[in-house]
Amino acid sequence: MVDDAARERVRRVIEGLQSQFGAGIAADLDQLRAMLLDILPEDRAAIVEATTPGAVSPPAASNSHGSGSSARSDVNRADVQPTRGPVAARVAGPAPPVGLPVGGPPVGLAVGPPPPPDTRTPAGGGPPADVTASRTDGPGSRRRTWVLAGVAAAVVLVLVVVVFVSIAGDNPKVSETSESADTARVDVDAVLGNPDGVNLDALSETFAMGARDAGVEITALSPVDSIGTVGDGDLRVPPKGGKLIAFRLASATCDFPPCKPWRTLNLHVSVDGDLRPLPAETDSFVVAVPAGTSTVDLVTKANGYPQKLSLLDGSPGADNIAVLVRENVSIKINQRFRAKETSSVALEGGGGPKSNVFYRNVFVDNAYLWFFKSGKRPSSAREAFLEVQHSWSGYGLKKRAYSPKLLSFFGADGIRYRPRELTPRDKYVNLYFEVPADTTKGWFVMGGSHRVEASDGTRYTETVEKKRIRINFGAN
Repeated sequence: MVDDAARERVRRVIEGLQSQFGAGIAADLDQLRAMLLDILPEDRAAIVEATTPGAVSPPAASNSHGSGSSARSDVNRADVQPTRGPVAARVAGPAPPVGLPVGGPPVGLAVGPPPPPDTRTPAGGGPPADVTASRTDGPGSRRRTWVLAGVAAAVVLVLVVVVFVSIAGDNPKVSETSESADTARVDVDAVLGNPDGVNLDALSETFAMGARDAGVEITALSPVDSIGTVGDGDLRVPPKGGKLIAFRLASATCDFPPCKPWRTLNLHVSVDGDLRPLPAETDSFVVAVPAGTSTVDLVTKANGYPQKLSLLDGSPGADNIAVLVRENVSIKINQRFRAKETSSVALEGGGGPKSNVFYRNVFVDNAYLWFFKSGKRPSSAREAFLEVQHSWSGYGLKKRAYSPKLLSFFGADGIRYRPRELTPRDKYVNLYFEVPADTTKGWFVMGGSHRVEASDGTRYTETVEKKRIRINFGAN
């Protein structure tokens, strides 16, 4: 589709060429088309339409100088040979004196007055002969031919510049160039905060990582074509060959609530290992990604434990703490019961007579999954500490935990886990099982038999009635 503005630009150039070179310029449509394409290459469609046979109507030739003047003009045009150059090479003959429209009516650029016609009567009578053509013979006329050719070439080049400048204001592609002056590329090492002109949709997936006291989640993540607003002078585009990635952050869960804001994680953006800090006082960012980049990550080393989230697809690092980004890491149990205890020798208990039978008052309160606990960590990021808070008291003894030898946890797959004692056993402590971070169900088993040494050095076997407590954290 050819727009009217393009047609108007082409029409104006054709009129300018006809006024400078004469109506004959429209006779050779191929030549006219070539000249127009040199001047207005962006308006090819309009030029093809205008140079289709029948589309160009040359203005009527003026006879104000009489037939003799017209004949001389034709002969003079034939005298001059085409000169070399991108435009002049396509002109069948050089132009006559050219008037350049620079801020006023055309001014004739005259090479010299045309020679008067020879009115001498030839021998033998007859009308006066016009011998203008004979002036082209000889060395002097050849020098004149090349002078005229050089002048014509210069005139054609000047005409191209003048016509292009005169129509530049009407050419939308020229104005686009001026608008592009307000468009800048984002620096290849930039991380920009609170970018204008960027609309991010919330993610349907959870991309998060947690630490002991704070966590962070990527709530929006998307590549963008540009930032800023067209026409406001602040439009910025990706680095050459690179791209821009926009993302938004929010605080997430941690190991020990209440959790602190995500800013306390001292986050950076790592672009192929090059660390860039995040701008302050905003939660929305755009990072410039140079061409050839392979990794772009959001990284933290909170609590001395490196973690990362990819800003290309949101995927977590292999060493990210799995248990801190899952749901349902705590449950209430609230069970109370009495458990029978027997010993292989009679013992004193509760100030009464020696006995082989005693009873424990047992409390099972809550169950938790942890990563950072009592200054310890599991053996890998894919594991977690399972804590089942429990205690017992009886026959004059204060609350304390079961001996680790009387506790077990059986996963849903039947694997048995032994507890780890993370704190001194002479205090009230809770014991922990190292289990897979995605553990959901299992059985906490209390009781059994083990060897005990009394305060007087007596060794005996203690047997505690077994009790199974159902553990169910629900869905991950």
